[in-house]
Amino acid sequence: MEHIRATLDSLMGVNRNGDKKYLEIKHFTDERVCKYDLMGFCPYHSRLRMSACPSQQCPVNPTLKQQYEKEKSQGKRFKFEEDTIRYYERLIRDVEREKVRNSKRLEVQNKTSVRDQDNEEIIAIEKEMHRLTNEIEKAGEEGEVEEALEKTSKLEELTKEKEALKARTNKTGNHQELIVCDVCAKILSVNETDQRLADHFAGTTHLGYQKVREQLEKLQKEIDSFSTRNHHHSSHSGKSNNHYGRPRHYKDNYERRAYKRRRY
Repeated sequence: MEHIRATLDSLMGVNRNGDKKYLEIKHFTDERVCKYDLMGFCPYHSRLRMSACPSQQCPVNPTLKQQYEKEKSQGKRFKFEEDTIRYYERLIRDVEREKVRNSKRLEVQNKTSVRDQDNEEIIAIEKEMHRLTNEIEKAGEEGEVEEALEKTSKLEELTKEKEALKARTNKTGNHQELIVCDVCAKILSVNETDQRLADHFAGTTHLGYQKVREQLEKLQKEIDSFSTRNHHHSSHSGKSNNHYGRPRHYKDNYERRAYKRRRY
């Protein structure tokens, strides 16, 4: 019941019945609004975090999201954007460390051979097959018969290629071969059934880290674009622009981060 009430509050507002006007959230900067969801993705919606989102409004009301996008399009920046980027970066650092740990664990177990290369190719083919399957379903729903048939033919070719690789792998050894997922750091067995591998790539954890990586890349590009425009404006005006009255050090955080990416 509480979950249903919270969902209605986020979509229709806490004052949907007209009896709680004092609790109504009028601006996206309100501390009760989830800034992660506001900017595109809240990790608490996936298994990346085991507890519920601490923000009162998550998911965020679409009206507040539109309000944020409008002010952002006007060139305004907010401190919670920098905080969100740091949080996403911390999540990625954690999973990258987990990848290193898992890789070291498997380094002793998996011998360097032709079989290792085959296993990596099988994983890559599985990902491509999963993507093609989704595209075929979408094409079918949209009535794109020729496109669906073309992708189905390619899917069949990939299936044959994967089976050939598996057969070659089995000839070189019968023990279970493991590999670390490049996105979420989970350990996978290339000898798993097609369905179990597909379940992994469509799983909450894998998709969650994939979404965090995509959001981080998107936000970093926005920072680069903002820094470039702001530097161009400052050069022409001959003044140091602290942007909408915000502290100079706040803008510097964006420019410093953008500079490091261009440098490295």
